[in-house]
Amino acid sequence: MSNETVNQMQSQIEKTAAGPARTYASLVLDHFEQLTSLQLETAKACAETSIQQARAALEVKDSADLQGYVEYQQKVAKDLSERVKGDTEKATSLNQAFVQNAQKLTQDKCPRDVQVRRGRHEQGDSGCGESHQEGGSGRGKESISNAPPLYRREAAIPSSSGGRL
Repeated sequence: MSNETVNQMQSQIEKTAAGPARTYASLVLDHFEQLTSLQLETAKACAETSIQQARAALEVKDSADLQGYVEYQQKVAKDLSERVKGDTEKATSLNQAFVQNAQKLTQDKCPRDVQVRRGRHEQGDSGCGESHQEGGSGRGKESISNAPPLYRREAAIPSSSGGRL
């Protein structure tokens, strides 16, 4: 093999496999970092709220303090639920952005023949002249009824009464 052939092979591998894999790994790592940061912020806020609530509970000395504490607990619960809702929306937004970026990466970097094959598969055509839809794979109801009794739904299942279920 000549040096030129090796260089062409390396270039093709980089373009079709290694480069896109590296880009996808970077995308995944960035997404992981963003989600982790969001989770740490949420955990910190919850921990601070818990500590504040514990300190407030220690300050309760009579029924008036207890009533004020309970009323404040309701406000804290409302604030916390709004925080969780906002953080959930942020996480959803991050996940949607990740999916869009991953799809764009796939469309930009995936070789055209792979995209064509994927399109055929989604339409039920494997490209091999057979359909994966009902009856096309040769594994329809007939093959299930020919299966050993262990794999059929109507197989006898021992019960405490000794009969069939």
